[in-house]
Amino acid sequence: MSYQFIIISATEERKQKIEEQFAVLELKTKIHKYYLEASMISNSTDYLKGYTEERNFKYLCCARSHLRAIEYAANSCDKFDFSIILEDDVAFYKENFLEMIEELIQKWSHYYPRKMLSIGWIPCDLSYDQLTKKEGLKIKFNTIPETKVITNLYVPGLQGYIVNNNDMVPYAKILIHPTFIDLYNKLKKIQYLTLMSDKLGIPSDSDLVSIDTFINILIGQAIVFPPLLIEQDIQSLLGHKNKEIYWESYFKNSESERSKYNFF
Repeated sequence: MSYQFIIISATEERKQKIEEQFAVLELKTKIHKYYLEASMISNSTDYLKGYTEERNFKYLCCARSHLRAIEYAANSCDKFDFSIILEDDVAFYKENFLEMIEELIQKWSHYYPRKMLSIGWIPCDLSYDQLTKKEGLKIKFNTIPETKVITNLYVPGLQGYIVNNNDMVPYAKILIHPTFIDLYNKLKKIQYLTLMSDKLGIPSDSDLVSIDTFINILIGQAIVFPPLLIEQDIQSLLGHKNKEIYWESYFKNSESERSKYNFF
């Protein structure tokens, strides 16, 4: 099955770092990549029109980047079967990264009806040790044998995820709108989203500001553990202190696992 990488690119420096990682992979095989210019406040004036909470503008722009990436994936279904959508500040798993991507795609039918396979996500209060004990699907992976796919756990964050391009066609129609206000009004009418937000304890208003809460719910998420990528130790464009808040807690008592990722 054919696939492409769609990388949401915010700065030239970040693009160069991720290109270094791809360069190692491309020593073995040709990789199809598309760099999607990130939505920023400066290039999203029309999209933000009518929304007055300026403190949320950067989150809405982050959301818009992912919606555009999903739209690009949907529009690519005649060329590629799958897309791996990445943010540009990720660190790849050092060993067999590409081989694992391909094996996850080959076993796609196992995750149904979930249509988003998160290979990078925010651990929040979860630790590596806790997730090691978490039960996953009964799938044997040859490339990285300790890998498992967990379907009964909601984890936010869109650092990296795999989608079937054909599956994204109807979602692109739902999610792509001229303004955030149009999107907001559309999503408020989706009963499934409301029900899942209540079930997961996500506030009904805040979930639509942050893409990494509602997009995972709407499309249906399964997560790969251990993740195939994590965030690099660089400044978040959203202002989060990711290393201190998330990754130090996640790797506590399992610090050696951090060394398995590039550029740390």
